[in-house]
Amino acid sequence: TPERSPGSRPPSPERSDAPPPNLDPELVRSGLRDFVQELRETQRERDEVRAQLCAVSRRVGELEGERDAAQHKLSQLEKTLSHSQEGRRDVDSRLSCALAALQQQEEAVRRGERERSAL
Repeated sequence: TPERSPGSRPPSPERSDAPPPNLDPELVRSGLRDFVQELRETQRERDEVRAQLCAVSRRVGELEGERDAAQHKLSQLEKTLSHSQEGRRDVDSRLSCALAALQQQEEAVRRGERERSAL
């Protein structure tokens, strides 16, 4: 035998076209049928999972679109709320000024009435 280097594999045995002894051809056919059936089932399951994955991916895309639209709407509402609050502060300020002016006018009227009464 030729010398082998460490870690090398031994030479392959010669292949023969003759079936190994004690091998039942019907048992081999049955095993192959079972294997092919299991392979088909596995491929069918794979195809079903791929279809489900496509459907889930589509749904994720739809939900992301809905989320983006909702975020945009929320941003618009926040801006509207901010403008409304700013407008309210402005109206409150003008109302306070108007009330102060009214109080001054009422006080001036009362003062004028007191002065006329005093005459």
